[in-house]
Amino acid sequence: MVQFKTKRKSRNLLKLKKLSQHVPKSVYQKYQDQELKLFEDQNVEIKKEETDNEIINKRQKVKQSYVELLQDEHDEGINVDLSKVARLRKLMKKDGQTKVSGKEYQKRLREFYQGKIQSSAFLNWSQKQHIPQNETKELTLQEILTQNVQDVEYKSQILPSKIIDIEKAGGTSDKIRGDAVVQCISFHYRLPLFVTGGLDKTLRFYQINHNKKIELKKVITLEKYPINKVQFMNTNNDVIVSSNFSTVLLSVDILTSQVKQFRAPQSIQQSAHQSRFNKQIEFVLEEDDKYIAIFNDTGYIYVLDGLQKQFLFEFKQNEMSLCGAFGEGYLFTAGLGGKIYQWNLREQKIQNVFHNPGGNEINCLSYRANNLAVGTRTGIVNIFKFDPLKQTFDKQPIKELQNLTTQVDNAQFNEFGDILCISSRWKENALRLVHIDSLTVFENWPDQFTILKKVNSFSFSKDSRFLAIGNENGHVRVYRLLHY
Repeated sequence: MVQFKTKRKSRNLLKLKKLSQHVPKSVYQKYQDQELKLFEDQNVEIKKEETDNEIINKRQKVKQSYVELLQDEHDEGINVDLSKVARLRKLMKKDGQTKVSGKEYQKRLREFYQGKIQSSAFLNWSQKQHIPQNETKELTLQEILTQNVQDVEYKSQILPSKIIDIEKAGGTSDKIRGDAVVQCISFHYRLPLFVTGGLDKTLRFYQINHNKKIELKKVITLEKYPINKVQFMNTNNDVIVSSNFSTVLLSVDILTSQVKQFRAPQSIQQSAHQSRFNKQIEFVLEEDDKYIAIFNDTGYIYVLDGLQKQFLFEFKQNEMSLCGAFGEGYLFTAGLGGKIYQWNLREQKIQNVFHNPGGNEINCLSYRANNLAVGTRTGIVNIFKFDPLKQTFDKQPIKELQNLTTQVDNAQFNEFGDILCISSRWKENALRLVHIDSLTVFENWPDQFTILKKVNSFSFSKDSRFLAIGNENGHVRVYRLLHY
């Protein structure tokens, strides 16, 4: 290659000599400068090729030196007895060989610890998960609802206290979020799909996909119906909706967007129009959709069939009914006077009445796994224990939580009853997660870097893997509970 270029150089010099005799000096000088520049570039290329080869050779020599350093000739003459030391017995194999050479000892150590790292779940977060292409394809709402999803089994490990393993899974962007306050959130009973509602009269259905993104799947607008509460049915794809400004409840089919109305009994409708305190009609849905309880400040509680929406029977308590919860074949209600009523649904009568300590106004109730959480106006949350033998609650709470300084607006257990979430809408980041086994609040979340704003609503998914939180700005942030 170098010889060829030198011949080419000599030929160009002869051409220059011939040109100098016939071409003017200015043109000849310009041509000569161009040729000199070309020769310099060729020399630089030759040097670059040589330097690249030198670098490759140096790297190979360094690799060889590393290999020589790692291989010690003296290791072959060393014999290690694995049976003498207890911590080395784990390296013995089935052949019963107790003495091994130094090289074999290093090999067994390497195999043992590599197996330990691969079988440990501690480093799973660093492994890149392979997502098939068919899962990344965007599905329509109808395809999502009709697909077969396997039930996720609950982990047998006990949920640790004090520290909860949680991470942000996504949130609604400015393009897909609503402008109104998120008044309510409800998860689908078997899919990572949730619905939000607000005073903008709009139901928004979101899906949590595999890329930790929240996708807006469908929007249903209800004319002249500001939404106060929405809840998914547990046996079909309908949602039940209530409003602050209407005595009519709606059943909405999310596939066809068909809306059906069902009304509360006439007495509760009349009182809702005449009341000065609370015009809205609240409802509670039982877990298997067997009953729907409807109530407001009149004290009357009307129980309807969950599927047919037909009136069954009624109860009457001596004060305003502000909240309720189903559990163990009973309906629990509470209100302004601080009393908790336990109604027997089978016998259609009162079972028990007991006072919440302090007699404070009760804003919310939640029941799961023999525990009843009672949120009050003063910010105190009491947890009562249900006795399955006596079929009543203990009169004194097993725990009084004072972690919120403003009134408690929402309280909800997760599906397995080992986490209680409580929140207040009157202060920023006023949300706490309670570990039920130890009856203590998790210390690490939310921390100073968690931005929740003023929390108006939240909901756990049915498998407890996700927690969706809605605030006053219309944003919904979804968090992943890594224990499940």
